[in-house]
Amino acid sequence: MGDNIQCGGKSLNDQCLLLTGLFITLTPSYVVVGTVSKIDGSTVQILNGTLSLDLSQAEIVDPLTNAKLPISSIIPGMFITPDLHTPVAGDSMLHATSVVTKPLNQGFLVGRIEQIDIADNTITLLGHKLMLNGMSRFDTKRKGGLSSLKVGEVVGTNVQVSEGNIVIFTITDKKKAIQAQQ
Repeated sequence: MGDNIQCGGKSLNDQCLLLTGLFITLTPSYVVVGTVSKIDGSTVQILNGTLSLDLSQAEIVDPLTNAKLPISSIIPGMFITPDLHTPVAGDSMLHATSVVTKPLNQGFLVGRIEQIDIADNTITLLGHKLMLNGMSRFDTKRKGGLSSLKVGEVVGTNVQVSEGNIVIFTITDKKKAIQAQQ
């Protein structure tokens, strides 16, 4: 017979999808992938509003940090991968069991931390002040948040410009950050 091909620790016949470096095992659920176009409470529309997803029972996860996120962290333009319950005939609403998010970022910066200002909740990277806010997430090894960073350390950041400020969505070590962008 052929080789026993493994996918995320499962044999190939268990069905597995490799998406941006993450293994997602499909057992007997379904997956859709798309960009969020509209949000109304726990209902999210993707693919320009052609598919509606109920996220009220879903566990929402950041793939970089494995942190569990609230529904409010999902915003229009964000790329999501929901794992779905088996669709019910006649029900156009798809019901998610879990959702993997990809932060909506306008940029990706990798560099040495030049300055850390805990009181101002900022770091300086590549000569620019980057702000952290309530939506900023650190990788799992950074339990101390901003205080876990060190001047001179090389980090990767996914950022967005908001009200004229560069705001960090995720911050991690250089290697993880580059892998997350591939």
